[in-house]
Amino acid sequence: MSKTLIACSSYMKSDALSVLLDSLIEHGYQEGNKIIVCDDNAGKGYSITRKNNPNHPDFLHAPPEVKEIQKPSVPELLKDYPGIECVHGKERGGVAANKNRGIKYFLENPEYDYLLLLDDDIKFISPGFIDLCIESGMPHLTGYLGDPANDTIKFGETQSPFFTTFPPQ
Repeated sequence: MSKTLIACSSYMKSDALSVLLDSLIEHGYQEGNKIIVCDDNAGKGYSITRKNNPNHPDFLHAPPEVKEIQKPSVPELLKDYPGIECVHGKERGGVAANKNRGIKYFLENPEYDYLLLLDDDIKFISPGFIDLCIESGMPHLTGYLGDPANDTIKFGETQSPFFTTFPPQ
């Protein structure tokens, strides 16, 4: 049986990351596979401020005197997700460096047959995405957002049978 490494890139989006991880678990993507989070915030927590993020959901019901909210680091967040690992560097490297953390982990762990790179702003809504990718026979898929048998869904549209962007637009 093949085994997939699911590498989720994240940078200071613990709320969105929780939604992604919950959705992966809800639809069984961790079964027989490995999930890691590639954290581009060096494993540190962060804060959001009302001044810079007035519409952040955490401020919608907070009293007006609350000006700053501390958010957990990825390692802290992952305490609620047994078996999911965090890999991070010593400093922020940007999107490419963070994706490379997942690729490096994949290359250094030969027990994985496939690599699925994800961003932290999606939410899976059904199982079967990895199987469909493998069954497609394509050696490399980028930006896959739909059913290959349904040519009415075009690249860039959000009518995926597997995931949606988070938060919804």
